[in-house]
Amino acid sequence: MIRSLAKAAGCHVYTDADDVTVYGDNRFIAVFNKHPGGTLHLKECGTHRDRISGVVFCDTDTIPLPSAEKSALFLTREDTFGGQPFS
Repeated sequence: MIRSLAKAAGCHVYTDADDVTVYGDNRFIAVFNKHPGGTLHLKECGTHRDRISGVVFCDTDTIPLPSAEKSALFLTREDTFGGQPFS
């Protein structure tokens, strides 16, 4: 219900999954999912690094959520460290 209202109000919704928590600011996005799978939809394309696993996602605005239960991503844009942060 809240997600539908947020979409209708023009807010960006990072994922449609019900069991995912997303925290973030202009430097990082932290994602915690309780169940495997799903997709994170970012506001813009870019190169992003998961600071937990070291995996780099190149030139994309969609990132697959981890396939393990109770997992996390800590994403930063590659250019955040000395460049442009998330918008």
